Amino acid sequence: MMKTLKTTYKITIQDAPPSLNKLMSLHWAAASRLKSRFIMAVVAAMKESQLPHSFQSPPKKVRLTFVIHQPGRGRSIDPDNYLKALLDSLKTAGVIHDDSAKWCLWERPEIKRSKERKTEVLITLEDWI
Repeated sequence: MMKTLKTTYKITIQDAPPSLNKLMSLHWAAASRLKSRFIMAVVAAMKESQLPHSFQSPPKKVRLTFVIHQPGRGRSIDPDNYLKALLDSLKTAGVIHDDSAKWCLWERPEIKRSKERKTEVLITLEDWI
């Protein structure tokens, strides 16, 4: 019988991902700058958390859990609106191998109202032994 060994890492990104609605409303160059800024925040969070540089070699299947902290304005926020930019940033920064179901399982992001914008990412690796 095989056992599962789970290892969980936490990254706290000092920003919230740009929403898909925001990216779609911007000129392509401005959208690119906004995505690049968030990717740099992901890389900085990885260094600060002292995580392994990448879970890509060898590729590992990961489970991701997200908590996005946003200032409140009384409107409801669609958590799925942030998922695309968040997954793309994690892939570009080398945190995940790919955002396809073959390599990555994720849960719908949880949105919490707070005074600061930040994103918490829990990365769980499952190794079969």
